[in-house]
Amino acid sequence: MTITRSGVVTVAIVLIMATSLAALQPVVIQVTPANQSIFQGATLQFAAVRLYIGSVSKPGGARSVTVTWKSSVQTVATVNPATGLVTAQMPGTTIIEADSGPFHGTTTLTVTPSPCASGFPNQTFDSFMHSCAVTVSFASRATACSAGHHVCTASEWNAHRGATAPTLDYWTGDNPLNFILGGSTNSCTVSATAGTNVCAPGVGAMLVCPNGSGNCQLTGCGLDSTTRQFFGGCATNGTPGDFSIASGSLCCGP
Repeated sequence: MTITRSGVVTVAIVLIMATSLAALQPVVIQVTPANQSIFQGATLQFAAVRLYIGSVSKPGGARSVTVTWKSSVQTVATVNPATGLVTAQMPGTTIIEADSGPFHGTTTLTVTPSPCASGFPNQTFDSFMHSCAVTVSFASRATACSAGHHVCTASEWNAHRGATAPTLDYWTGDNPLNFILGGSTNSCTVSATAGTNVCAPGVGAMLVCPNGSGNCQLTGCGLDSTTRQFFGGCATNGTPGDFSIASGSLCCGP
């Protein structure tokens, strides 16, 4: 072909425009948080941003974007198409997708059975131990946990609680958890193998309690030691002499 001065200028302009437009195109729609697992009945808020190739007018980085949300398996989880709020329906896996014009972003969401017979945990200490906040008697403490889960023992509490403190009073699965010695908060001992059940034998027991709060008359006890491990008792639930009720159970498993 014949290259003229005007032709060279025209080609240069076209190339510059094409390069600029390419630089402004979003690379991907990024969905966060990514690859989550939540309990049946729980909700989770998703968000989406556009990621751009760097340019003078729009340097690389995240930009806000309006998207439409959808779930690939709505029997597992539904999502509000406008807000990205997901509600877990039943155990399984679904893909959460955010669409903006020709661009899409996805992430995987896994729904697992709740360890609680009703609702989902108010505290998760690790993947094995959770707390189920229901008002339940000592004798009925196992009813707080769903099938495949059991009421955690005091030893399991110490093994799985990490650095997390309890926010409520929780029964343990010991039969029962007894009081050994010490008459003051932060200087007392409980045991699953020794001592005496001072909390209305057959009706109540020592349990896991927040330090210095909750319904326990004594807090800051240790298991077979005086080290503070969030054990205490007796829990009156606001009714003097009634040691049968706590705010929930610790559920472990599967």
